[in-house]
Amino acid sequence: MAGGSDVREECSGAEPRSREWRVALMGAALPTLLLILAGVLVGGAWSLYRQGASKGVVGITALLAVLATVGGVLWLLPGQDA
Repeated sequence: MAGGSDVREECSGAEPRSREWRVALMGAALPTLLLILAGVLVGGAWSLYRQGASKGVVGITALLAVLATVGGVLWLLPGQDA
């Protein structure tokens, strides 16, 4: 069992990823993921509408699609650096 503790010691010595790297990754990935989610939600809302689902369910799904779209677009807009 002593070999297992050596592995944990080696892993704990690794440097954490820099904050800049994480911010850059989220700056590129998050708006893309939000816009993909928006597309899936639009398709889901349309499908629910075509199947005759209640207006409330279709409306909530469409609202979530709009929120994801707005979030993705706003994330892409240039702004002030904190």
